[in-house]
Amino acid sequence: MIIPESEMFRHVRERAGTGFWEGWPDCDTLTEMAKGLTNSRGRQILFVDDEGRDYESRIYLKGEIQTRKNSCHDLFNALVWMTFPKAKACLNSIHFHEMAKEAGHRGKARDIATHFDESGVIVATSDEALSAKLQNFEWHSLFWENRRKVLEEMRFFMFGHGLLEKALSPFMGLTGNGLVFPVEKQFFSRSLNAQLAILDESFEIRYSKIEKTRDFSPVPLLGYPGWMTENSEEAFYLNESYFRKGRRSGMGRF
Repeated sequence: MIIPESEMFRHVRERAGTGFWEGWPDCDTLTEMAKGLTNSRGRQILFVDDEGRDYESRIYLKGEIQTRKNSCHDLFNALVWMTFPKAKACLNSIHFHEMAKEAGHRGKARDIATHFDESGVIVATSDEALSAKLQNFEWHSLFWENRRKVLEEMRFFMFGHGLLEKALSPFMGLTGNGLVFPVEKQFFSRSLNAQLAILDESFEIRYSKIEKTRDFSPVPLLGYPGWMTENSEEAFYLNESYFRKGRRSGMGRF
C-alpha cells in the first residue's frame, strides 16, 4: 500500500511512520502501531480480521476494530484512529449510545457521525476572516486572493477514511464535510504531531456544536494551495461546477 507524497496525506504518513509498506500491514502490525491507544472506555485498541455484525458495539465494548485484508478503506480507518484517537473514540461512543435509543430506526445523531467519519475535514485556522470566506463559499477570494494567508493561517486535515481513499485518485469534485477549529496563530509554528494532538483534544467540544449535517461546510479540497498542480493558475478557481456558490453561512464561525 503506497501512501502518496502529496501534502494531503502528510498527517497520516506521519502516523504510518514510512511512505509505504512492502505488502499490506496485517492486524497484528496495526495493533502494535496503535499501542497505548484506547476507546472511550479505556479499552486497548485492537485490529481484528474477522468480519461480523455489531461493528460499532464491538469497538465500544471490546476495543476491537474489524479490519479487512488489503482494504484501502479499512487501512485509512486504522491510520485515522492512530492520528485522532480521541475523536474516533468520541464518534464511536455516539454510535453505541444512539443505537440503544433507535428502536430499529437510524437517528440523526448517527447520520451526522457517519458523515464526518467517512468524509470529514478538520479545518484549523487562526483567522476569522478566512473562516468566514470558507463558510460563505468565497472560493476565489479565499484560495487565490488570500493564497499566502491561507498557507500561513489555515490547514486542512482529512479525517474521513472514505475521503482519504477517494483522494488516492483525486478528481474534480473531491469535497469534504468541513468543521472549523479556531486555533491560536502559534499553532502553525508547532510540530505536526503537536498540531494533531491539539485538534484531537478539542474535537469533542467542537463537534458537540453540530446539530445537523448541513452544519458542516463543504470543502473543495483541491483548492488548497499546492494540493493540485493546476491550482497554481487563477483560472482553476473559475470552475463553478467545482467551486460552487454558497447556500448559507455554517457552523465554522469563531
